[in-house]
Amino acid sequence: MCVLNRLGLALRGLVLLLAVAWAPAQANSVISPPQFSHAAGFHPYTFKLKLYHPDAGVSIFYTLDGSTPYVQFPYERSFDHKTAYRRTSRSADGVLEKARLVTLPYRGPIKLARVMTGPGRWARMLTTYDDQPVGYLRPMTGASASQDLHRAWDEFLEYSGDRLGGVLSAGPVQPARHARAADGWVDRAVVVRAVAVGPRGERSEVVTRTYFFGSADRFSLPIVAVTADPEDLFGYDRGVMVAGRRFDAWRERNPAFTATAGVADANWRDEGDSAERAVHVEYLLRDSAAPSGTRVSGQSAGLRIHGAFSRASAEKSMRLHARKRYGADEVEVFGDFQRSFLPKQVILRSSSNDRREALMRDAVAQRVVDGLQATVSRSQPVAVFLNGEYWGLYHLRERLGDDHFAAQAKVKDSDIELSRNYGVTPDQPEMAEPWLALVERLETAQAEGREVLPLAEAEIDIPSFIDLHAAEVLVGNTDWPANNVLAWRVRPFTAGLARNSPYRKWHWAVSDMDMAFRAPNVDTLHELLTPNGPRGRPELARSTRLFRVLMKDPRFQQRFATRLQDLLNTRFSSERMAQFVAHYRGEIAAEVPHHVNRWQVPASVAIWERSVRHLGVFIERRPAHVRQQMERYLAVPPPVKIELGPMEPGASLRINGEALESGAGRPAQVLYTPGTPLKIEVVEGPCRRFQGWQGQASRAASLELVVDRPLALTPQWGPACGPAAARAQGS
Repeated sequence: MCVLNRLGLALRGLVLLLAVAWAPAQANSVISPPQFSHAAGFHPYTFKLKLYHPDAGVSIFYTLDGSTPYVQFPYERSFDHKTAYRRTSRSADGVLEKARLVTLPYRGPIKLARVMTGPGRWARMLTTYDDQPVGYLRPMTGASASQDLHRAWDEFLEYSGDRLGGVLSAGPVQPARHARAADGWVDRAVVVRAVAVGPRGERSEVVTRTYFFGSADRFSLPIVAVTADPEDLFGYDRGVMVAGRRFDAWRERNPAFTATAGVADANWRDEGDSAERAVHVEYLLRDSAAPSGTRVSGQSAGLRIHGAFSRASAEKSMRLHARKRYGADEVEVFGDFQRSFLPKQVILRSSSNDRREALMRDAVAQRVVDGLQATVSRSQPVAVFLNGEYWGLYHLRERLGDDHFAAQAKVKDSDIELSRNYGVTPDQPEMAEPWLALVERLETAQAEGREVLPLAEAEIDIPSFIDLHAAEVLVGNTDWPANNVLAWRVRPFTAGLARNSPYRKWHWAVSDMDMAFRAPNVDTLHELLTPNGPRGRPELARSTRLFRVLMKDPRFQQRFATRLQDLLNTRFSSERMAQFVAHYRGEIAAEVPHHVNRWQVPASVAIWERSVRHLGVFIERRPAHVRQQMERYLAVPPPVKIELGPMEPGASLRINGEALESGAGRPAQVLYTPGTPLKIEVVEGPCRRFQGWQGQASRAASLELVVDRPLALTPQWGPACGPAAARAQGS
């Protein structure tokens, strides 16, 4: 009987193959996709999945390994992947192995429970060099592995209970042990991909659904499930996540070299259209109103590897592109990041240079900067699954490219002009000329005794320029200013753009702050102002040339010094930044043990906790170092203390346009150098009217003064109004 079944299957496959080969032109028309009996998402129990199609004579084919269904008999294929690569001349070379991909003709309900056992298959694919620190999953077996796991949890609880030395206020994390951490297994989901094939070979689009079993309580973060054909990801020839054939060709040309991210070629170094692979993305967000407790949305997209040197790391960043050929030209699945427009590209970003430590530096820094005149990339932490296997903790974020800025300025993508590192990097040599010309015009004007600031304001959005530089100084980013500079504008003479549009000027955006929050005493102002160039390298001096010429203008220097002090007292105060760190730590803490188990990076949860604690130390000590640098390089006198408040409930203060936080019943304390101009504004509460200032002969709610001595200002309020008046005023 078994033989007859196999013979029937073979004959059916032969008939279908002939139909596809001899079908007329209209056979390429798309038919409706197959229907699934169960929605994607979380399910408490395993079940039998049924696939349907409304039309007679239609066959359905499906896969369970993430591959695109292959509907030619015998319904399976394979691809080559390599077990190791020779990072050095002494490394042992790996061998090519076959990975088998199986497509199944649908014959009846699919017992999904049968694919829930066993270790991760794709998680064991090598996505880095052979002898780099452990970057891919290895099995943990034996008693020693279990002991090591428990030791890691003990360290985790110890450091969680420490409350980070009082710097941060977040409480201890309640760990939920990984279900199979002791033997190296990963969390898994079931990915079902199905296609309908008509009697003449016409095919539907491929439908992808990801199923999780058990409780959604395992995840405190949203889940992003990415599904791609495994050959596109891990194949020796076309896999974008592996070193692959390109690396071996490089190795043959350079037998004695040690492979490094900046030197060695590899599949993951490919860029452009040839590096893009079709994927399906699902976003699972906890929602008690949804039947399964999670709300699921999905769309198809293109995937590219993202980043520079981080491409060679095991846990690579992935860029997702929405295009019409995939079904939509906007990324709809993740929401709008609180923007007025949907992005066309998003990034699933690993923590890059922070992946061995706090896993959060860039994300926290950009949240702190958000709201300034420098554009930031908004983000949220997520748990990523790749082809149904847990891939780790990532940061889902906007990508700041020409399409993003075009949407902001309401112009076409081609109307945006981007400048990375002022054109001094090899990928943008054409951009060096305009910046060099601008700086030379300013330097010539300066030499002739003319004012520089009005000339600069004609081409530069000065508030954006100042905010970006002030923010980078305050967070102590050591991978800047010689790198990670991003400026943009709408191209001159763009049709349809108002003559007075602010986007005709250069604006600045935040780009990669993984190296922020590290050394509290890093001398960033010296890096910006020395003519010898950042890091003592004269060839990098061109990266700060524009800033240095502007700082020779006394008015610009005053604006920059004032802005630094404004931000030190408000957005970048130690108390406020500690709140951002504590909040983000709370968001990702429950996911960190799973990420550490998956990648062994950071080396332990305890190391992660120590790194987060180091952020707290930085933000506590950094303000004093910045003030010392201002005294040293900007020749400003030591600051004096100004007390403002206390405020009535519901009322607030603004100082030079920035909100100033004042504790209940106590005044806010700020530090400003003598000679600094201040504008202090009171925003009234719902039921008390401002009457004037104690300490200043003024009844105006907006007070302008120049700091010349320590000062205490207390707002005076009129009598409280009654409940009816309060309701009327509040409306």
